[in-house]
Amino acid sequence: MLTAAVIGCGRIGSLWDAGQPGQDPLTHAGAHAAHPEVTLVAGVDPSPQRRIAFENRWDVPAYSSVQAMLEHARPALWSICTPPEQHLPVAEAGLAAGARALWCEKPLAGTLADARALAEAAAAAGVPLAVNHGRRWDPAHRAAAAWLRQGGIGRVLHVSIRYIRGIANYGSHAFDLVRMLTGDEIAWVCATDDLREAHPDPSLTVVAGLQGGAALTLCPSPRDGDDLFEVDLLGDAGRLTLADMGRTIRAFRPAPGGGTGDGVLVPDATWRFDEGLRAMALAAAANLVAAVQDGAPLLSAGADGLAAMAAIEAARRSAALGGRRVDLAALLEIAPAARP
Repeated sequence: MLTAAVIGCGRIGSLWDAGQPGQDPLTHAGAHAAHPEVTLVAGVDPSPQRRIAFENRWDVPAYSSVQAMLEHARPALWSICTPPEQHLPVAEAGLAAGARALWCEKPLAGTLADARALAEAAAAAGVPLAVNHGRRWDPAHRAAAAWLRQGGIGRVLHVSIRYIRGIANYGSHAFDLVRMLTGDEIAWVCATDDLREAHPDPSLTVVAGLQGGAALTLCPSPRDGDDLFEVDLLGDAGRLTLADMGRTIRAFRPAPGGGTGDGVLVPDATWRFDEGLRAMALAAAANLVAAVQDGAPLLSAGADGLAAMAAIEAARRSAALGGRRVDLAALLEIAPAARP
């Protein structure tokens, strides 16, 4: 039996599962509690209100700091759900305390330098590092990615993503999903802060290029608008769309048109993402346990988090330079082994 702790008992750490007993989990705490080979033993949060909520929901003690927790428990699995700038010190504390696996929220860290240090520290310790880009654990997204890589739409020409909630928040998912679906790396980024929202994580407008030659655009919506995350991939032999926050994934193939003699794109296949975050949380916990017990590969690993963080950093730097192109290789020497 593996023990687990959640450091950061906010929404993704614990609160989204408050008052929902009997349902599949949305959170790290819920995923650990639901796994038959994991015992949730601790939560950590500086907020007294969150600690009380955690204890009431899971009947597990919560502590005000990592140091206080370590006086009572040394968990094998560490879920790091703190603000990104705290990820590196928490991970270092976990590794020093003998953690056997880390499950880190995205983005991997507050800065690219911290993300690299975190990934290198976990690798040096031989400790699996999972990054919560949850779509990598979803069967529908994985099936669509496999279909694409088998030439489902031919050569990918362009990827367009409409998003909200910040370049390091939903933007992190966007950059990672592009890598997952196409199997390609982001080569360069140009970004501008067109919305000019007063927020530490702005939703930037991005034009980028992939190493294989495809173009990528990220089009943001205002932060106070409706939730939005939609993806459209156009190839030279078809199209793939992810609509309804990715709940419906549709493939289109060319077919003869009517009258004009031109071809048209018609529906070909559909994958459903109905269970969403609940299924992903369970799958992520299962993958983490398998990595520890059997050496199974992580479906969303440190290299993926580091690559997404490099794209985020490139976008931030480009926006600060008025939209100037920033090459990712200049920021982070992404080796071929880091490819998804």
